[in-house]
Amino acid sequence: MPEAVRITVAGENVTLPETLPFSQPGELYKISVSDQGTGITADALDKIFDAYFTKTKSYDSGLPRS
Repeated sequence: MPEAVRITVAGENVTLPETLPFSQPGELYKISVSDQGTGITADALDKIFDAYFTKTKSYDSGLPRS
C-alpha cells in the first residue's frame, strides 16, 4: 500500500443455521480482514480473482515475463 494504513484481522465463532442454502449447518470459525486503504480501482475489480493478477507490476501479472 502506498501509505501507512491500518489493517485489522478479526476472528469469531459462528453457527450456520439449518435453513441456509448450499451449506451444512454447524460451528465454524469466521476470519475477517479489513483496511482503511484507498480501495480497488474499477478497472481492477473484475480481475481480482484471476490467478496471478497484480497491480504492483506494470504488466498486471504476478508471474515474471520470459
